[in-house]
Amino acid sequence: MRTPIPNPDVPLLDPAGLVSKAWYDFFLGLDAMRVQDLYDIASGATPADTNTIRYSASGKNWTFGA
Repeated sequence: MRTPIPNPDVPLLDPAGLVSKAWYDFFLGLDAMRVQDLYDIASGATPADTNTIRYSASGKNWTFGA
């Protein structure tokens, strides 16, 4: 699921000093995202606690490894 970034003219804070609805929705979407949801993560890749993330130039995606 992709979360659209608000337009540059949308202020982060509203006049009351609170985070605007557009930005709140954007941040909420990021909070719910898992690393596996990114489009360029190798399919079936699941990170373990001790894994690092590596870019595969041949596959043009990211994968996890020791």
